[in-house]
Amino acid sequence: MEAGQIPAGQHPQGGAQPGQPPIKISITEEMKAGVYANAASASVTANELILDLGYIVPNEQPMTVKVVSRANMSIKTAESLVQLLQGSISDYYSKVQKQAAGAAPTAIPSEGPLTTPPPVAPPTPPVA
Repeated sequence: MEAGQIPAGQHPQGGAQPGQPPIKISITEEMKAGVYANAASASVTANELILDLGYIVPNEQPMTVKVVSRANMSIKTAESLVQLLQGSISDYYSKVQKQAAGAAPTAIPSEGPLTTPPPVAPPTPPVA
């Protein structure tokens, strides 16, 4: 397993408070690559939300969605997920707008986070 850490105050569920140690996240080798999904479905009960992510199988009649991942979570966790996704998508569009305004990105949106390089100082004229 590979382990990562989320800095305090940035836990996706808001669990870590400033001043608390970071939360350790681990992922198995099998899960590292992830799965591709182009369809999603959610079912809600009084206590939980079931989120299915799927892949629409091309050229099949009737249309077929192959579920590639299912997550069961509490309503509180689902609310935190919605906030996390909204923040991530908002950050993405903010970076894309900066790119459109002329800032030179270091990555295209589909390849990962965009970052704008620091401004380059003009050359200093030689002292005569």
